[in-house]
Amino acid sequence: MKETIIDMQHYNLHIIPTKKFKQIKIRAIFQKPIKKEDITIQNFLGDMLTYSTKKHNTFRKFSIAIQDLYSLDIFYNSSRTGNLFLSNFIMTFLNPKYTDESMYEESIKFLSDLLFYPNIKNNEFDKNSFQVIKNFTKEEIEGSKENKKVYATMRMLEEMNLNSPISYRTCGYLEDLEKITTKNLYTYYKKFMKENKIDIYVCGDIEINKTKEIFRKYFPFKETNKNSSNAYLNPSKSNIKENIVFEEDDTKQAKLSIGCYMKNLTNYERKYPLTLYNIILGSGTDSKFFKDIREKESLAYYIFSTCNKPDDTIIISSGINAKDYKKTVNLIKLKLEEMKQGNFSERDLAKAKKLFQTSLEEVVDRQYTLIDVFFAQTILDVDDIKTRIKKMNKVTKEEIIEVAKKIEIDTIYMLGGSHADNKN
Repeated sequence: MKETIIDMQHYNLHIIPTKKFKQIKIRAIFQKPIKKEDITIQNFLGDMLTYSTKKHNTFRKFSIAIQDLYSLDIFYNSSRTGNLFLSNFIMTFLNPKYTDESMYEESIKFLSDLLFYPNIKNNEFDKNSFQVIKNFTKEEIEGSKENKKVYATMRMLEEMNLNSPISYRTCGYLEDLEKITTKNLYTYYKKFMKENKIDIYVCGDIEINKTKEIFRKYFPFKETNKNSSNAYLNPSKSNIKENIVFEEDDTKQAKLSIGCYMKNLTNYERKYPLTLYNIILGSGTDSKFFKDIREKESLAYYIFSTCNKPDDTIIISSGINAKDYKKTVNLIKLKLEEMKQGNFSERDLAKAKKLFQTSLEEVVDRQYTLIDVFFAQTILDVDDIKTRIKKMNKVTKEEIIEVAKKIEIDTIYMLGGSHADNKN
Protein backbone atom coordinates (compact mmCIF):
# COMPACT_ATOMS: atom_id res chain seq x y z
CA MET A 1 0.00 0.00 0.00
CA LYS A 2 1.52 3.30 -1.09
CA GLU A 3 1.17 6.88 0.05
CA THR A 4 1.23 9.88 -2.29
CA ILE A 5 2.43 13.09 -0.63
CA ILE A 6 1.46 16.36 -2.31
CA ASP A 7 2.96 19.68 -1.30
CA MET A 8 -0.02 22.05 -1.10
CA GLN A 9 2.27 25.01 -0.33
CA HIS A 10 1.13 25.57 3.26
CA TYR A 11 0.47 21.96 4.22
CA ASN A 12 1.11 18.42 3.04
CA LEU A 13 -1.71 16.32 1.63
CA HIS A 14 -1.17 12.57 2.10
CA ILE A 15 -3.35 10.38 -0.09
CA ILE A 16 -3.58 6.63 0.60
CA PRO A 17 -5.68 4.99 -2.14
CA THR A 18 -7.04 1.58 -1.22
CA LYS A 19 -10.13 -0.45 -2.09
CA LYS A 20 -9.94 -2.26 1.24
CA PHE A 21 -12.48 -0.09 3.06
CA LYS A 22 -16.06 1.00 2.41
CA GLN A 23 -15.45 4.28 4.21
CA ILE A 24 -13.29 7.31 3.56
CA LYS A 25 -11.26 8.57 6.52
CA ILE A 26 -9.73 12.02 6.67
CA ARG A 27 -7.40 13.05 9.48
CA ALA A 28 -6.09 16.60 9.71
CA ILE A 29 -3.13 16.64 12.09
CA PHE A 30 -1.89 19.92 13.54
CA GLN A 31 1.48 19.58 15.26
CA LYS A 32 3.86 21.85 17.12
CA PRO A 33 6.27 21.61 20.07
CA ILE A 34 4.27 21.17 23.25
CA LYS A 35 3.83 23.96 25.77
CA LYS A 36 2.11 23.20 29.05
CA GLU A 37 0.16 26.46 28.99
CA ASP A 38 -1.29 25.68 25.54
CA ILE A 39 -2.74 22.24 26.29
CA THR A 40 -6.04 23.30 27.85
CA ILE A 41 -6.91 26.08 25.42
CA GLN A 42 -5.91 23.98 22.42
CA ASN A 43 -8.20 21.15 23.54
CA PHE A 44 -10.96 23.68 24.22
CA LEU A 45 -10.55 25.09 20.71
CA GLY A 46 -10.68 21.63 19.10
CA ASP A 47 -13.94 20.82 20.88
CA MET A 48 -15.40 24.22 19.94
CA LEU A 49 -14.61 23.75 16.26
CA THR A 50 -16.34 20.36 16.22
CA TYR A 51 -19.46 21.62 18.03
CA SER A 52 -20.78 24.26 15.62
CA THR A 53 -19.76 26.43 12.66
CA LYS A 54 -20.67 29.85 11.34
CA LYS A 55 -23.18 28.28 8.95
CA HIS A 56 -24.48 25.69 11.40
CA ASN A 57 -24.36 27.92 14.48
CA THR A 58 -26.08 25.63 17.00
CA PHE A 59 -25.34 22.05 17.88
CA ARG A 60 -28.78 21.07 16.59
CA LYS A 61 -28.08 22.60 13.17
CA PHE A 62 -24.61 21.07 13.21
CA SER A 63 -26.09 17.62 13.95
CA ILE A 64 -28.71 17.97 11.19
CA ALA A 65 -25.95 18.83 8.70
CA ILE A 66 -24.11 15.67 9.74
CA GLN A 67 -27.25 13.59 9.19
CA ASP A 68 -27.69 15.16 5.74
CA LEU A 69 -24.20 13.89 4.92
CA TYR A 70 -25.30 10.29 5.59
CA SER A 71 -24.36 10.38 9.29
CA LEU A 72 -20.81 11.49 8.71
CA ASP A 73 -18.67 11.11 11.84
CA ILE A 74 -16.49 14.01 12.98
CA PHE A 75 -14.54 14.42 16.21
CA TYR A 76 -11.45 15.95 17.75
CA ASN A 77 -8.78 14.45 19.96
CA SER A 78 -5.29 15.36 21.06
CA SER A 79 -2.19 13.50 22.13
CA ARG A 80 1.46 14.01 22.92
CA THR A 81 4.22 12.27 21.02
CA GLY A 82 7.50 13.10 22.70
CA ASN A 83 8.09 16.82 22.23
CA LEU A 84 5.07 17.31 19.97
CA PHE A 85 1.46 18.10 20.80
CA LEU A 86 -0.90 16.71 18.16
CA SER A 87 -4.39 18.04 17.49
CA ASN A 88 -6.40 15.66 15.33
CA PHE A 89 -9.60 16.42 13.44
CA ILE A 90 -10.94 13.07 12.25
CA MET A 91 -13.77 12.63 9.79
CA THR A 92 -15.21 9.35 8.50
CA PHE A 93 -17.96 8.94 5.90
CA LEU A 94 -19.33 6.26 3.64
CA ASN A 95 -17.74 5.95 0.22
CA PRO A 96 -19.92 8.09 -2.11
CA LYS A 97 -20.26 5.16 -4.52
CA TYR A 98 -22.74 3.75 -1.96
CA THR A 99 -24.59 7.04 -1.44
CA ASP A 100 -24.26 10.02 -3.77
CA GLU A 101 -21.20 10.98 -5.80
CA SER A 102 -21.50 14.60 -4.69
CA MET A 103 -21.07 13.56 -1.06
CA TYR A 104 -17.29 13.28 -1.45
CA GLU A 105 -16.84 16.97 -2.14
CA GLU A 106 -19.63 17.98 0.24
CA SER A 107 -18.06 16.03 3.11
CA ILE A 108 -14.64 17.59 2.55
CA LYS A 109 -16.28 21.01 2.35
CA PHE A 110 -17.90 20.34 5.73
CA LEU A 111 -14.46 19.78 7.27
CA SER A 112 -13.31 23.00 5.63
CA ASP A 113 -16.24 24.95 7.11
CA LEU A 114 -15.39 23.57 10.51
CA LEU A 115 -11.75 24.73 10.34
CA PHE A 116 -12.01 27.97 8.38
CA TYR A 117 -15.45 29.32 9.27
CA PRO A 118 -15.98 28.78 13.01
CA ASN A 119 -18.92 30.10 15.00
CA ILE A 120 -17.51 33.59 15.54
CA LYS A 121 -19.22 36.96 15.75
CA ASN A 122 -17.65 40.33 16.61
CA ASN A 123 -14.22 38.74 17.09
CA GLU A 124 -15.31 36.24 19.72
CA PHE A 125 -16.69 32.72 19.81
CA ASP A 126 -20.39 32.10 20.31
CA LYS A 127 -21.15 32.43 24.03
CA ASN A 128 -23.71 29.61 24.22
CA SER A 129 -21.40 27.08 22.53
CA PHE A 130 -18.51 28.35 24.64
CA GLN A 131 -20.31 27.64 27.91
CA VAL A 132 -21.29 24.13 26.82
CA ILE A 133 -17.68 23.29 25.93
CA LYS A 134 -16.38 24.88 29.12
CA ASN A 135 -18.65 22.72 31.24
CA PHE A 136 -17.68 19.64 29.25
CA THR A 137 -13.96 20.41 29.58
CA LYS A 138 -14.25 21.01 33.31
CA GLU A 139 -16.00 17.67 33.80
CA GLU A 140 -13.37 15.89 31.72
CA ILE A 141 -10.46 17.37 33.69
CA GLU A 142 -12.11 16.74 37.04
CA GLY A 143 -12.99 13.21 35.97
CA SER A 144 -9.41 12.34 34.99
CA LYS A 145 -8.85 10.78 38.41
CA GLU A 146 -11.79 8.40 37.98
CA ASN A 147 -9.75 6.10 35.74
CA LYS A 148 -7.36 4.96 38.44
CA LYS A 149 -5.04 3.15 36.04
CA VAL A 150 -4.55 6.27 33.89
CA TYR A 151 -4.32 8.53 36.92
CA ALA A 152 -1.60 6.39 38.50
CA THR A 153 0.51 6.59 35.35
CA MET A 154 -0.07 10.34 35.12
CA ARG A 155 1.03 10.87 38.72
CA MET A 156 4.05 8.60 38.34
CA LEU A 157 5.27 10.62 35.35
CA GLU A 158 4.89 13.82 37.34
CA GLU A 159 7.08 12.30 40.04
CA MET A 160 9.66 11.26 37.44
CA ASN A 161 10.17 14.77 36.13
CA LEU A 162 7.65 17.54 36.73
CA ASN A 163 9.47 19.90 34.37
CA SER A 164 9.48 17.54 31.40
CA PRO A 165 6.71 17.10 28.80
CA ILE A 166 6.40 13.48 29.99
CA SER A 167 4.56 14.86 33.03
CA TYR A 168 2.10 17.10 31.17
CA ARG A 169 -1.56 16.20 31.57
CA THR A 170 -2.95 16.14 28.04
CA CYS A 171 -6.51 16.46 29.38
CA GLY A 172 -5.60 19.97 30.53
CA TYR A 173 -5.62 21.97 33.77
CA LEU A 174 -8.48 23.65 35.65
CA GLU A 175 -6.42 26.76 36.42
CA ASP A 176 -5.81 27.30 32.70
CA LEU A 177 -9.46 26.61 31.87
CA GLU A 178 -10.58 29.51 34.05
CA LYS A 179 -8.40 31.90 32.01
CA ILE A 180 -10.13 31.12 28.70
CA THR A 181 -12.67 33.63 27.35
CA THR A 182 -14.64 33.85 24.13
CA LYS A 183 -12.29 36.61 22.96
CA ASN A 184 -8.89 35.16 23.84
CA LEU A 185 -10.04 31.84 22.37
CA TYR A 186 -10.56 33.58 19.03
CA THR A 187 -7.12 35.17 19.34
CA TYR A 188 -5.68 31.71 20.00
CA TYR A 189 -7.59 30.26 17.04
CA LYS A 190 -5.82 32.66 14.65
CA LYS A 191 -2.49 31.75 16.22
CA PHE A 192 -3.32 28.05 16.04
CA MET A 193 -4.00 28.21 12.29
CA LYS A 194 -0.62 29.88 11.67
CA GLU A 195 1.84 28.22 14.02
CA ASN A 196 1.15 24.52 13.46
CA LYS A 197 2.68 22.23 10.89
CA ILE A 198 -0.27 20.59 9.13
CA ASP A 199 -0.55 17.17 7.52
CA ILE A 200 -3.87 15.98 6.10
CA TYR A 201 -4.36 12.27 5.42
CA VAL A 202 -7.08 10.89 3.15
CA CYS A 203 -7.49 7.11 3.09
CA GLY A 204 -9.95 5.04 1.07
CA ASP A 205 -11.14 4.19 -2.42
CA ILE A 206 -10.34 7.62 -3.87
CA GLU A 207 -8.82 9.31 -6.93
CA ILE A 208 -5.60 11.20 -6.30
CA ASN A 209 -6.13 14.07 -8.76
CA LYS A 210 -9.75 14.62 -7.79
CA THR A 211 -8.85 14.67 -4.12
CA LYS A 212 -6.02 17.12 -4.69
CA GLU A 213 -8.26 19.56 -6.58
CA ILE A 214 -11.01 19.45 -3.94
CA PHE A 215 -8.55 20.22 -1.17
CA ARG A 216 -6.97 22.97 -3.23
CA LYS A 217 -10.44 24.51 -3.54
CA TYR A 218 -11.57 24.28 0.08
CA PHE A 219 -8.44 24.48 2.24
CA PRO A 220 -7.04 27.99 1.76
CA PHE A 221 -4.33 28.01 4.42
CA LYS A 222 -2.47 31.30 4.01
CA GLU A 223 0.31 30.91 6.53
CA THR A 224 1.42 27.84 8.44
CA ASN A 225 4.61 26.42 9.90
CA LYS A 226 6.27 24.19 7.31
CA ASN A 227 9.27 23.34 9.49
CA SER A 228 9.46 19.91 11.08
CA SER A 229 10.22 19.73 14.80
CA ASN A 230 12.08 16.91 16.49
CA ALA A 231 9.62 14.62 18.24
CA TYR A 232 12.24 12.93 20.40
CA LEU A 233 12.83 14.44 23.82
CA ASN A 234 16.32 15.07 25.05
CA PRO A 235 17.27 12.53 27.72
CA SER A 236 15.47 13.55 30.90
CA LYS A 237 17.35 14.06 34.13
CA SER A 238 16.76 11.01 36.26
CA ASN A 239 16.44 10.90 40.02
CA ILE A 240 19.69 10.36 41.89
CA LYS A 241 18.19 7.36 43.63
CA GLU A 242 15.07 5.28 43.12
CA ASN A 243 12.06 7.51 43.81
CA ILE A 244 9.27 5.74 45.73
CA VAL A 245 5.89 7.44 46.18
CA PHE A 246 2.71 6.21 47.85
CA GLU A 247 -0.62 8.00 47.51
CA GLU A 248 -3.47 6.87 49.69
CA ASP A 249 -6.79 6.22 47.99
CA ASP A 250 -9.96 4.30 48.75
CA THR A 251 -9.59 2.20 45.60
CA LYS A 252 -10.17 -1.52 46.19
CA GLN A 253 -7.39 -2.45 43.78
CA ALA A 254 -4.07 -0.66 44.26
CA LYS A 255 -2.51 0.72 41.08
CA LEU A 256 1.23 0.26 40.71
CA SER A 257 3.04 2.36 38.11
CA ILE A 258 6.79 2.13 37.57
CA GLY A 259 8.75 4.46 35.29
CA CYS A 260 12.05 3.40 33.74
CA TYR A 261 14.47 5.52 31.74
CA MET A 262 16.36 4.21 28.75
CA LYS A 263 19.94 5.49 28.73
CA ASN A 264 22.03 6.15 25.61
CA LEU A 265 20.15 3.95 23.16
CA THR A 266 21.21 4.14 19.53
CA ASN A 267 18.62 4.88 16.86
CA TYR A 268 18.80 1.25 15.71
CA GLU A 269 18.35 -0.08 19.26
CA ARG A 270 15.33 2.15 19.79
CA LYS A 271 13.70 1.01 16.54
CA TYR A 272 14.31 -2.72 16.74
CA PRO A 273 15.86 -4.58 19.72
CA LEU A 274 13.92 -2.39 22.17
CA THR A 275 10.60 -3.45 20.67
CA LEU A 276 11.40 -7.13 21.07
CA TYR A 277 12.76 -6.52 24.58
CA ASN A 278 9.43 -5.02 25.60
CA ILE A 279 7.39 -7.85 24.05
CA ILE A 280 9.40 -10.49 25.91
CA LEU A 281 9.35 -8.53 29.17
CA GLY A 282 5.80 -7.34 29.50
CA SER A 283 3.71 -7.11 26.36
CA GLY A 284 1.27 -9.93 25.81
CA THR A 285 0.30 -13.23 27.39
CA ASP A 286 3.68 -14.85 26.65
CA SER A 287 5.65 -12.16 28.48
CA LYS A 288 7.64 -12.66 31.67
CA PHE A 289 5.36 -10.32 33.59
CA PHE A 290 2.19 -12.12 32.56
CA LYS A 291 3.42 -15.68 32.96
CA ASP A 292 5.54 -15.30 36.09
CA ILE A 293 3.86 -12.52 38.06
CA ARG A 294 0.21 -12.75 37.07
CA GLU A 295 -0.26 -16.45 36.33
CA LYS A 296 2.41 -18.28 38.35
CA GLU A 297 2.42 -16.07 41.47
CA SER A 298 -1.14 -14.68 41.13
CA LEU A 299 0.06 -11.28 42.32
CA ALA A 300 -1.52 -9.04 39.69
CA TYR A 301 -4.99 -8.52 38.27
CA TYR A 302 -3.16 -7.16 35.23
CA ILE A 303 0.45 -6.30 34.47
CA PHE A 304 2.10 -5.01 31.32
CA SER A 305 4.86 -2.72 30.10
CA THR A 306 4.61 0.05 27.52
CA CYS A 307 7.55 1.43 25.60
CA ASN A 308 7.43 5.18 24.81
CA LYS A 309 10.31 5.57 22.38
CA PRO A 310 10.13 9.36 21.84
CA ASP A 311 10.30 9.82 25.64
CA ASP A 312 13.04 7.22 26.24
CA THR A 313 10.82 5.64 28.90
CA ILE A 314 9.26 2.30 29.69
CA ILE A 315 6.17 2.30 31.90
CA ILE A 316 5.17 -0.77 33.89
CA SER A 317 1.53 -0.83 35.00
CA SER A 318 -0.16 -3.27 37.35
CA GLY A 319 -3.24 -3.72 39.51
CA ILE A 320 -2.45 -5.47 42.78
CA ASN A 321 -3.50 -5.95 46.38
CA ALA A 322 -1.68 -3.30 48.43
CA LYS A 323 -0.30 -5.97 50.78
CA ASP A 324 1.53 -7.56 47.82
CA TYR A 325 3.48 -4.41 46.95
CA LYS A 326 6.93 -5.58 48.12
CA LYS A 327 6.72 -9.00 46.54
CA THR A 328 5.40 -7.62 43.23
CA VAL A 329 8.08 -4.93 42.97
CA ASN A 330 10.82 -7.40 43.84
CA LEU A 331 9.59 -9.78 41.13
CA ILE A 332 9.42 -6.97 38.57
CA LYS A 333 13.03 -6.08 39.40
CA LEU A 334 13.98 -9.74 39.07
CA LYS A 335 12.43 -9.90 35.57
CA LEU A 336 14.32 -6.75 34.54
CA GLU A 337 17.53 -8.34 35.80
CA GLU A 338 16.79 -11.59 33.97
CA MET A 339 16.59 -9.66 30.71
CA LYS A 340 20.02 -8.13 31.42
CA GLN A 341 21.43 -11.59 32.10
CA GLY A 342 19.94 -13.00 28.92
CA ASN A 343 17.60 -15.29 30.82
CA PHE A 344 15.21 -15.80 27.90
CA SER A 345 15.30 -18.38 25.14
CA GLU A 346 15.67 -18.25 21.39
CA ARG A 347 12.11 -19.57 21.31
CA ASP A 348 10.99 -16.52 23.31
CA LEU A 349 12.75 -14.33 20.77
CA ALA A 350 11.17 -16.13 17.81
CA LYS A 351 7.69 -15.81 19.35
CA ALA A 352 8.27 -12.09 19.96
CA LYS A 353 9.29 -11.57 16.34
CA LYS A 354 6.20 -13.46 15.17
CA LEU A 355 3.94 -11.38 17.42
CA PHE A 356 5.52 -8.17 16.13
CA GLN A 357 5.02 -9.20 12.52
CA THR A 358 1.41 -10.23 13.10
CA SER A 359 0.54 -6.99 14.89
CA LEU A 360 2.21 -4.91 12.20
CA GLU A 361 0.36 -6.74 9.45
CA GLU A 362 -2.93 -6.14 11.28
CA VAL A 363 -2.55 -2.34 11.33
CA VAL A 364 -3.34 -2.17 7.62
CA ASP A 365 -6.77 -3.62 8.37
CA ARG A 366 -7.89 -0.41 10.11
CA GLN A 367 -7.81 3.01 8.52
CA TYR A 368 -6.88 4.89 11.68
CA THR A 369 -3.85 2.72 12.44
CA LEU A 370 -2.87 2.67 8.78
CA ILE A 371 -2.68 6.46 8.87
CA ASP A 372 -0.70 6.15 12.11
CA VAL A 373 1.91 4.06 10.31
CA PHE A 374 2.46 6.62 7.57
CA PHE A 375 2.42 9.52 10.04
CA ALA A 376 5.05 7.78 12.19
CA GLN A 377 7.28 7.56 9.14
CA THR A 378 7.01 11.34 8.89
CA ILE A 379 7.63 12.41 12.48
CA LEU A 380 9.55 9.48 14.02
CA ASP A 381 11.66 8.41 11.05
CA VAL A 382 10.46 4.81 11.25
CA ASP A 383 10.89 2.47 8.31
CA ASP A 384 8.11 1.17 6.11
CA ILE A 385 6.34 -2.03 7.14
CA LYS A 386 8.27 -4.43 4.90
CA THR A 387 11.62 -2.99 5.98
CA ARG A 388 10.63 -3.12 9.66
CA ILE A 389 9.66 -6.80 9.44
CA LYS A 390 12.88 -7.65 7.58
CA LYS A 391 15.14 -5.83 10.05
CA MET A 392 13.27 -7.08 13.10
CA ASN A 393 13.76 -10.69 12.01
CA LYS A 394 17.54 -10.11 12.06
CA VAL A 395 17.67 -8.86 15.65
CA THR A 396 19.83 -11.09 17.87
CA LYS A 397 19.56 -12.09 21.51
CA GLU A 398 22.82 -10.28 22.24
CA GLU A 399 21.39 -7.01 20.89
CA ILE A 400 18.39 -7.31 23.21
CA ILE A 401 20.67 -7.94 26.20
CA GLU A 402 22.61 -4.76 25.40
CA VAL A 403 19.34 -2.81 25.39
CA ALA A 404 18.29 -4.40 28.69
CA LYS A 405 21.49 -3.12 30.33
CA LYS A 406 20.50 0.46 29.43
CA ILE A 407 17.13 0.39 31.21
CA GLU A 408 16.83 1.40 34.86
CA ILE A 409 13.93 2.03 37.24
CA ASP A 410 13.57 5.71 38.14
CA THR A 411 10.23 6.03 39.95
CA ILE A 412 7.88 3.62 41.70
CA TYR A 413 4.41 5.00 42.42
CA MET A 414 1.48 3.25 44.03
CA LEU A 415 -2.07 4.53 44.37
CA GLY A 416 -3.66 2.81 47.38
CA GLY A 417 -2.01 1.47 50.50
CA SER A 418 0.42 3.40 52.69
CA HIS A 419 4.15 3.97 52.84
CA ALA A 420 4.30 2.79 56.44
CA ASP A 421 3.02 -0.65 55.47
CA ASN A 422 5.24 -1.05 52.43
CA LYS A 423 8.75 0.07 53.31
CA ASN A 424 11.51 -1.73 51.46
